[in-house]
Amino acid sequence: MTIADPRPTRTDLIRTLTRVERVFVIPVCTDGQLLLLRHEIARHAYWTFPTMARPLPRTHLTPLAHRLTREKLGIEPSQLRLVAIFEPTRAHGRAAVYTAALPATGAQIITNHAGGPARRHPLQAMTFTADTINALDIRPAEVTALLATGGDPARNASLLPDLVDAATTSPHNR
Repeated sequence: MTIADPRPTRTDLIRTLTRVERVFVIPVCTDGQLLLLRHEIARHAYWTFPTMARPLPRTHLTPLAHRLTREKLGIEPSQLRLVAIFEPTRAHGRAAVYTAALPATGAQIITNHAGGPARRHPLQAMTFTADTINALDIRPAEVTALLATGGDPARNASLLPDLVDAATTSPHNR
């Protein structure tokens, strides 16, 4: 579940963000591919969006999303946008979701990633349709549902409004 009001006030957004426990990043490459981390369990593979638990409640989320993109993908994003906040469930705490516009193609990032530290999860760059993103085991399901609302998930991720911009340009803040 995301924030219900698409144009929250700055105060509402700050209050909501202080209770975020986890950050997710949706990496979008210049060639319209999404980058995912690949995990293997026995005979099954699943994919995740890069994620990191918030170490301290006072840690600012945007620098954390930058660090997450740098550590998990080995690249600096050219733009980060806060696009969703998921309310807590029984299994997970409140989560903030960012999109990261990456300044390279999926193939370039994967090649650079392969030369990095061996402890990183393997990356997979994929071009999805709304149907294929729902068919694969991509976690968390809430992020997949957010992207599957349009025909092209990578384009949809790029078009999601930035909640920070919406809050700062809200008529309530003028």
